Amino acid sequence: MSGKIRGIDIKGLPALERKLALLPGLVRSAGSRAVRDETDEAADDARRNAPVKTGTLRESVQSEYDDKSIRGRVAATARYAKFVEHGTDDTPAQPFMLPAAEAARRRFPKRLRAEIKTELEAL
Repeated sequence: MSGKIRGIDIKGLPALERKLALLPGLVRSAGSRAVRDETDEAADDARRNAPVKTGTLRESVQSEYDDKSIRGRVAATARYAKFVEHGTDDTPAQPFMLPAAEAARRRFPKRLRAEIKTELEAL
């Protein structure tokens, strides 16, 4: 081997660097959509699972999403919701929020991957 150093020329490096610079925003955008959509679906699941006597409990299920923090929240605001969810000494539990939360926990990773994949394919 001679003492010469050979250079390596990488074609397309500037374009790759531009795309890599876009990744943080891309992931944030995909994550934001995934959290918002999962929040909405979890609320729908909770409404669907809620026992119905008068409809008040089902109607009290609300969701909120904060784009700045990328957080979603689902809550049942009827004052007796926790008694239905957890039961009382006289009434057995009728969980509707926990099953919705568990379904969301299982669904979310796939949803997030799909959103990120969509963003990457658009690059």
